[in-house]
Amino acid sequence: MELTILVQAFLTLGILSSLYRYNVWYKFCEHTFIAVSLAITATVASRTILNNAITPLLKGDLFLLFPIAVGLLYLTRISGKYGYYARISMGIMVGATLGSSVRVIVNTDIIGQIIPVMNMSWFPAGAGIDVIIGNVYSWVGLVAGMTYFVFSTTWLKGSTKKPFDWASKFGRIVLLAMIGAQFANTTMGRQSVFIERIYFLLKAFGLAV
Repeated sequence: MELTILVQAFLTLGILSSLYRYNVWYKFCEHTFIAVSLAITATVASRTILNNAITPLLKGDLFLLFPIAVGLLYLTRISGKYGYYARISMGIMVGATLGSSVRVIVNTDIIGQIIPVMNMSWFPAGAGIDVIIGNVYSWVGLVAGMTYFVFSTTWLKGSTKKPFDWASKFGRIVLLAMIGAQFANTTMGRQSVFIERIYFLLKAFGLAV
């Protein structure tokens, strides 16, 4: 057995040993994983700073002085006297991140979802029943979901309000189905990783091909 495979098997079995009880073997593997992850993160971060800030600055790109100064202000948090200067960098970082995130969310999750559904044909030629049902569900789910989140029916009275209430309730079902599907997908992903590790152990000890 190769040394790398032996180390991987040792660490994998150490993590799986926590299923029995919290032990020293598991602690060693856990701390090793954290140490390696921290080392990789520190290496990537230092290389990013060197390649994207220090090297271009030394080549004459003075525009980088502003982001470097903002980043250095964040380090003032280690000082009890000047720690409030870090609020400047934190405010800039949060504002810029929020602005870019809202733009991406609007373009991808809202506009990017509405336009394909609006351009979609309900009954495309040669499509099977599964495609037709999926297209109809996409339309109805989009309208119902938007009705649940966007349209307020407090100003409607009597029989006029009932269709909006029905659409809103169906929109709630659509959202719950989406959340359930995402949870199931996440669970299946974790199980796939577990199955892959078990297969690796069986293959490492010659119990599987």
